[in-house]
Amino acid sequence: MKRTIIIILIAVSLVIVSAAAWLATQWYGVIEVVSDVAVIYNDREAFVFVSHEKSALAESRFMIIAKRMTSGLLVPEPVSDDLLVAHLSDGQLAKRDLVGFGLGGGPQSFRGQVYWGRGQEHPGQTRTWRWNGTDLIPMSEADTDKLYSQFKDIDDATHEAGYFATNFTPGYPTPETTAHLREGDVKVYADVRPGFGGVPSQTRVFLMQSKGASSPEMLIAIPNGYQALSRKEYLKLKVEREVKP
Repeated sequence: MKRTIIIILIAVSLVIVSAAAWLATQWYGVIEVVSDVAVIYNDREAFVFVSHEKSALAESRFMIIAKRMTSGLLVPEPVSDDLLVAHLSDGQLAKRDLVGFGLGGGPQSFRGQVYWGRGQEHPGQTRTWRWNGTDLIPMSEADTDKLYSQFKDIDDATHEAGYFATNFTPGYPTPETTAHLREGDVKVYADVRPGFGGVPSQTRVFLMQSKGASSPEMLIAIPNGYQALSRKEYLKLKVEREVKP
């Protein structure tokens, strides 16, 4: 009987030690969100800009469990702020994901030229990019100041150029907008697909043409919630963040 008790105590001690060691280990994860979908269009073309942000977390398993039990917040570290650009013209859709593009800003137009601008609150940094037909090209500080000196209000300038700009946030009620092109309406919308069969829940953004295309075009699909990483993958994300200009 005494021997049995000793064996049980040893077994319990081993379980406690193993659990403590497991709780003390670091857990690494990444979470990505679609923060905004902006659309600018005229009667000939439409642009869709999908801002999506990636953050990484390194935390002990004990702290993660403790914070979840006490409604504490997990605070991940931003590692990438990206901008997906989709351009629709003459029924042809082209996409480009600008990794590390940065947060903030919105589409605008002046005299028929489409720009992405961040306003005046970023001195010393690129504030405006010009669409050259295939990509967003950064403009110099001098060219940006010259551009902004030619109008008083960018919204008025955009409308005068024949463009209309709007945006929505996935997860909000009615996360969609419609661009009215002469060849037909174009609907841009977001939805959240529930997880099933081992496939995680996803936030997806679609573009649907009323004419020409038989099915909606998925612009981006991002898993919801934290996705586990290895320590090597976590450190790689950190290094990539540090080397970005």
